[in-house]
Amino acid sequence: MRQAWRWICVTMMAAAPACAQHYPIVPVPGSPHGIFTMMQDSQSAIWMGTIDDALRFDGQHFYSLRPYGFPRETPNSFAEDSDGGIWIATQGTDANGGSNRGGLYRYQAGRVEKVFSGDGLTVMALAPGIMIGAIGTEINGRPAYGDLYLFRKSNGNWIAARVAEEQADHLTLDHQGDVLFPCPGGWCEIAKWQLLQWHDSGSPLEIQKHPGSPLIERVLRDRYGCMWFRAEAFASYQCPADAKPKLIPESISQFDASAHLEEAPDGRVLTLVSLALGRPGSLRVATGSNGLPEPIDTAMVAKDGTIWIGAESGLYRFMYPFNLEYWDKEYGAESPYALLRNAKGIFASSFGILKLNDGRGRWSLLPGTEGLGGMLVPGPHETFLSATRNNLAQLSPEGKVIASSAIADDLSAGSFMARTQNGDLWLGRNGLYRVIEQGNRFTLHAERLPDVRILDLQYDSVHDTLWACGGNEVDFRKNGVWGRITQKDGLLDLACGSIGIEQNGDVWVGYRVNAVSWIRNPTSGHPVIQNYTRWLNDVVPNSGAHFVSVDARGRLWLGTDVLRFADADAARAGDWIKLDEQDGVAPPWVDGHPFLSDPDGSVWFGTTHAVVHFSPPDDFAARFPPPPVFIAGFSLGQNLATLADAVGSIPHNADVVAHVGSLQFDRRNALHIRYRMLPEQTSWVYTSDLNLHLGKLRWGHHTLQVQAQLATGPWSAAAEQPVSVPWPIWLSWPMLLGFTVAAGAAAKEGRRLRKRRRARAKKTFPELAEWRLTALSSELLELDGTLLDSRFQIGRVLARGGFATVVEGRDLKEGGRASAVKIFRQELIDKDWMARRFRQEVLALATIHHPNVVRIYGHGTTPAGSPYLVMEFVDGKTLRQVLEEGRLALEQTASYLRQTGNALDEIHAHGVCHRDLKPENLMIRNASNPGEELVLIDFSIAIVKDPDETLHGLSRAAGTLYYMAPEQAIGYADSSTDIYSLAKIVMEMLTGQRLSTLLPNASMDLPARVREFLSGLPVTLSSPAIELLSSALEFDPSRRPKAAGEFSARIALDLESQPSMTESQSPRSSAD
Repeated sequence: MRQAWRWICVTMMAAAPACAQHYPIVPVPGSPHGIFTMMQDSQSAIWMGTIDDALRFDGQHFYSLRPYGFPRETPNSFAEDSDGGIWIATQGTDANGGSNRGGLYRYQAGRVEKVFSGDGLTVMALAPGIMIGAIGTEINGRPAYGDLYLFRKSNGNWIAARVAEEQADHLTLDHQGDVLFPCPGGWCEIAKWQLLQWHDSGSPLEIQKHPGSPLIERVLRDRYGCMWFRAEAFASYQCPADAKPKLIPESISQFDASAHLEEAPDGRVLTLVSLALGRPGSLRVATGSNGLPEPIDTAMVAKDGTIWIGAESGLYRFMYPFNLEYWDKEYGAESPYALLRNAKGIFASSFGILKLNDGRGRWSLLPGTEGLGGMLVPGPHETFLSATRNNLAQLSPEGKVIASSAIADDLSAGSFMARTQNGDLWLGRNGLYRVIEQGNRFTLHAERLPDVRILDLQYDSVHDTLWACGGNEVDFRKNGVWGRITQKDGLLDLACGSIGIEQNGDVWVGYRVNAVSWIRNPTSGHPVIQNYTRWLNDVVPNSGAHFVSVDARGRLWLGTDVLRFADADAARAGDWIKLDEQDGVAPPWVDGHPFLSDPDGSVWFGTTHAVVHFSPPDDFAARFPPPPVFIAGFSLGQNLATLADAVGSIPHNADVVAHVGSLQFDRRNALHIRYRMLPEQTSWVYTSDLNLHLGKLRWGHHTLQVQAQLATGPWSAAAEQPVSVPWPIWLSWPMLLGFTVAAGAAAKEGRRLRKRRRARAKKTFPELAEWRLTALSSELLELDGTLLDSRFQIGRVLARGGFATVVEGRDLKEGGRASAVKIFRQELIDKDWMARRFRQEVLALATIHHPNVVRIYGHGTTPAGSPYLVMEFVDGKTLRQVLEEGRLALEQTASYLRQTGNALDEIHAHGVCHRDLKPENLMIRNASNPGEELVLIDFSIAIVKDPDETLHGLSRAAGTLYYMAPEQAIGYADSSTDIYSLAKIVMEMLTGQRLSTLLPNASMDLPARVREFLSGLPVTLSSPAIELLSSALEFDPSRRPKAAGEFSARIALDLESQPSMTESQSPRSSAD
């Protein structure tokens, strides 16, 4: 018994609450109150239960399950099955009208279903398609041990079978999958293989029983084989080498009504109500005096090591548990100026000299040191030295003044000291001084350096070099000789504020603004300097590098408006990681250099109101595993966020925000996100915002992909969420197909009738085409040679189309500049459709000025009332004429393709779709460099998508049938419509033949057949180029590329990289 009590006393000392230092326990905004149970699922989301609700937490949003059918019952336990369904074991509650019955519920895809009725104690996943649960029972109205049930999935349903009666309390699984639970007379276990083979055959299971306390409510076997037992009033454990259970001190294990007990991902064990985490004999404890909220009801160690705490007052986040601690004014520490460790303890300067007491509970002012402080450096024989603006003193560890001298206040920013390995003491102020101790006094001897205001003084003991930071230069003393590094060597023209020295002798300079410099070979006379100014323009309080230091592990620490750290390689690459308030770290203190590196790799630093001690893992600045990430929910317009798997189809006009979830809170400021919406968006969009503003989505099916990265580590596997925006009825597949068939039939009949009329005309009249062209319009005969609006002189007829006739023109106000005048048919002007076409073309062309797009000079109305439009006259050939000559080289094809893509990008940027892109509407100029410059002409049926349009982009079907995209059959067009036509032109330029000739009878399989065809051409196109070209011919416009310039540039790049070809090797010859 005496030995047992001795062990308990030792354990109480080892596990005693950490007196008074605070831990970074941060409240989570907007969290529900009264959280009783929590679980982290496979995506890393946290599920939590309150008195009458179950919620999912994605790291920033809380999603209640009540809208999806969850009743007003109290969750006791959560589990996740192999299909991703979330099971909830509940007890009924009378709160808010609850059923007071409870049961097992399952949530998936926006729906909560009740699987079983009863008082749910615990539910756990045993194997794929198999769950196990404990359902409470009563004897004479009092709770009794529960029944044990297996739930198997069969044909989509979960079938329950009772395994044992009145045997089980709360369940746990060990690392073998065996089931453990308190049972009458102690605790019990059932081997996993027995449960998997049991099929309600009536044969009893072999339940292995172990003696123990009847008060036990939970039992746990950890990965090391230790058994842990938890009751409301006590906790104990027994490892394989222990003869019997050992009690955990009552001071940290009493009065936990939930009898909480769980194993953390790293093998440590967590118990409540004082929060205790650790292994046998080495528990770390947090209590209310350390900042723990009281009372707490549950806690959980997440996969990243963060402890999540559920309390009556809400949800809390315990950051870097027991590795980050701080002391504020309440515990004696306030605004430290400098920190020092020697063999006698840890000291800080503030309003005097402070020392951390042996229990690490508070900082105490050393008697007689009021008014002393400033910089601290080690002195001889366990003493230390203190320097302020007007005093220099040597003190014993108890605060006794051994030597002291008043020094004149030179209005400097402070006094900075360094002590070399041979005992020399240096003092930097408005000038640099060697300090000589004479008895109990000090004398200062000025060093012969240019007047300089010293703001930091550091000694490199490895390379025996003294460094001084002042003004816009850095001075150093090596082998008794001073050297200087200036702007001429590459330093920034900024005031130096602090110096850090790496073990290899490289020097880091922090400036009084947010910038740093790295100096290699600093004392060689030829330093190599790299400057980092990424934060230079940040407008923040307390800007500037208050300290830049290197710890015992070689990590760099930079104190600016926030604390930053990096290993040496990352710092040189400019990849610093930030720690701030969400990590539980307040901004570093502005004055002095309050930073201390301990030999164990931990660091001490001062903030605006506290002293902080941080013991990061050795690989804290180097190891960045892929962080968990998932798509948690969507917000549509002003509506509340909805769970992602509950979102059905999304309205076309809804502003969509996707909420990304991640419970990566360890180094959360280094969390990067990238996303894309397939198929239209193949490039990643990078952001640090977890709320992705996607705007209004296009009709069709999309897939949102999201990845996460921690600092410079690897990207996580992509999380995906399908999203569907229903097509309007007029754009459904049956309607589109019907319109296409109807348009095709009408076009075929029209060609047949025109062919018959031409044949009849040949038999009756001679070939007088030009005469007939002019004679068809008496108005044109009357206009020949006249002036329109006293400016445009009309000439001969150039061409006639279905809507208008084009004639030669001269712009007399511009020196007779040649132009083309399009005069629209008078018999159509009374029709709204015609009138709108004319307004569209004028408005569309007037806003566009691009070398590859035809220019508009003016417009008006003829004396007879016909609208006319005056355009640039392009002297040259159409692309159709060039193709018929059969002399198009790959370089020409690439050039024409790039220019067409640029032209389309320009008109699309103005909200214009051409809708009649074909070789006849692409002119090749004769001027300047003949055959090189291409111009897009004829916007007769361009469509302008403006806000005043009633149907947002719909107008009558128009265009040349072969080059038309399918959606033009119902008048719809967007940028992908023109890209569809351009893809057909590209194929024609490459082969000299139309696709209908190359791939006869192609329909919905056109993209696949084009991929196959392009792979056999002598032209070597890359896989991305082939995919672009084939996808541009997709029937569904949402699956096509949207940017004509990018589309053209990718294909043109491949064509330009081709070797020269003979005529017999050309694509045209191959296609023939």
